[in-house]
Amino acid sequence: MYPMQDPAAPGRPAPSRVKHEIPMIAAVLGTAVVFALAISLLPGLGRSSPGEAAGAETYKKAHALQKNDPAKALELYRSIGPDAGEWYERARGQVARLQAETATLPARISAEEQKDYDTLLDFWRQNAGDYDGQIRMGEAFVMAHPRGELRMKVEERLAQARQGRVNRRLQEAEETEASVARYLEKRDFSGAILAIEKVSARLRPELDVWPKLAARRDAIIADARRHYLRQADEADRLVKLGQKDEARRLWYSTLRSFGDGRVPELADLCRAVALRSEEIRP
Repeated sequence: MYPMQDPAAPGRPAPSRVKHEIPMIAAVLGTAVVFALAISLLPGLGRSSPGEAAGAETYKKAHALQKNDPAKALELYRSIGPDAGEWYERARGQVARLQAETATLPARISAEEQKDYDTLLDFWRQNAGDYDGQIRMGEAFVMAHPRGELRMKVEERLAQARQGRVNRRLQEAEETEASVARYLEKRDFSGAILAIEKVSARLRPELDVWPKLAARRDAIIADARRHYLRQADEADRLVKLGQKDEARRLWYSTLRSFGDGRVPELADLCRAVALRSEEIRP
């Protein structure tokens, strides 16, 4: 066996204390560095970004306005962008809510539109049978307020007025037909044509009415020419029989039935009648 050596025996160096202290110093320094970094970062952790701060401010303004001015509040909520973080998500929820509430609210009517509508109603009440006037005013209202909240109501009234006018025109056309028939029973061709011309300005735009009356007028003119030929044959017969006065009276009666030149469509027949009457010598 070897003899045990005393660590403190002379001739051997003692263990170094530095080797034991280095790890402790490193640990202390590391803790200090971490602590310093934590202290430097803590203020930043509690501070909002510029976008979040601006979003929060805008959100507060919008929230204060949404009761008295929901349109402005909606505009502010929409202006909050994604950089606002949680305020952006909150704003999106408020936008959806306000839009849903706005959709259920009655539309606002401008003072000018309401005034024009009241004027329109007053005219229609005082002029119930004036469909042309009602239509003119209704169309003027639609042109003045093409996107107005009351436009649909005016369109409904316009449809009623147009249908009323059509019914009135149909009735007027029937009455004109009856009047024409009475004139033709008396061989008054000019009276029949004038009855049609009397309503032509009103009925000409009505495609369901005017073509029939126009065809009736053409038929009357054709019938008047046939009547002239019959009268000419009868006048010649009377002249041959020596009844010249009777022939002249026949032509005078025919001239009156053609309107004495007052009806342009029968003017040529009137001239022909006058010439044939003058040809009858005493």
